[in-house]
Amino acid sequence: MKKTKFLAVLGAVVLAGGVLTACDNTPEYEIKFDYTVKMGLQGNSGGSCGDAALNKDYFAKEGIAVDYEVLSGPNVASNVLAGTLDVGFLGNGVAWNYFAEGSKMKIFAIDNITDDDRLMANPNSEKAKNLKAVTAGVKETNYSELADALAGAKVIYEEARTPGAFFQSLVTEINENVTDDKKVWFKTIGNTNFPSGLNDYKSDRQIMTEGSASDANIPAAITSGDYDFAISFSPTATTILSKGWKTVARTSTHLSTENIVPSTWAVNTDFLAAHTEEFKAFVRGLLQGMQFRHEDPTQVAKYIEKDVNYTTPWESIDMDNAAWPTIADQKEWCATGGMAYTYVENIRNNHLNNPDNKDKIVKTAAEACDFTYVLEAATALAA
Repeated sequence: MKKTKFLAVLGAVVLAGGVLTACDNTPEYEIKFDYTVKMGLQGNSGGSCGDAALNKDYFAKEGIAVDYEVLSGPNVASNVLAGTLDVGFLGNGVAWNYFAEGSKMKIFAIDNITDDDRLMANPNSEKAKNLKAVTAGVKETNYSELADALAGAKVIYEEARTPGAFFQSLVTEINENVTDDKKVWFKTIGNTNFPSGLNDYKSDRQIMTEGSASDANIPAAITSGDYDFAISFSPTATTILSKGWKTVARTSTHLSTENIVPSTWAVNTDFLAAHTEEFKAFVRGLLQGMQFRHEDPTQVAKYIEKDVNYTTPWESIDMDNAAWPTIADQKEWCATGGMAYTYVENIRNNHLNNPDNKDKIVKTAAEACDFTYVLEAATALAA
């Protein structure tokens, strides 16, 4: 078979009007498939196993060429649904699309348990300032204190992205751990009460949310506004923390397994049916990228910097914001009855319990995912 030089960056990449080009010293590998897989990334640490697989040539070593675009989460989702991307990394904010009627995409992998979304407290707020800063990975039980601080507080975040899912999960977790008189609630952008199940929405326990904010604009908003809390993720969260705010809740400190909603990888079902062997090769490369990210996250941050055309310094990319799974983890998670299926149920329940999304949820968790390809690849790679 003809030998083809694999380019670590194939084609044009959409990012702030820039174009990425391949390095001249890319090694040669035998590309076994005529079809080039089109992958969507988000330019952050979340789906960075894709960056690792590209830059370490894991896709090429598996005989598959991969082209990619760096886009926002909603745009990755819409392009995978439309088939203009074959696969893509998705945060939970747009994960309701998996469960929609006629959806053309499925979850094929759990990427990571992100610890990036966080609740940050204004040091000058009377309601927020007395909460203690938390340490990532250390479980806290101050749910009653959090509930009292949030009741009547003003919180800013972008509801349509992962901070919205994180906040819903956090409020659910708080309410499961406090007495009825302590429960808190808020309204979504659609002016619908959340969480469902509360029979008595006491006015003094309402959290005053501003969920329509653009994440990138939050640092400016908190400078001019009287917000008690902000919810965001890197790099915006880093900017907020540099203003003296402190992290008072995050996934690893306050969420239980039942309320964790992880990031995922999506595959277009038409592509999967037409190019099954190419997809299998892609999955093998992606899992090797996951393993490398687990072992050397600092190097992966440098790959992200390159793949976003050096618009974000690698030093500012937080690689300590998630639990990065290994190949062995994927083998365990994706086995029959494994944790991957619980995570999909969590994602579905998170959106089903959101009044703004519940009418969109038609498919079951089992219908929305297919982990057989990851399980097959992980088993082979672990052998």
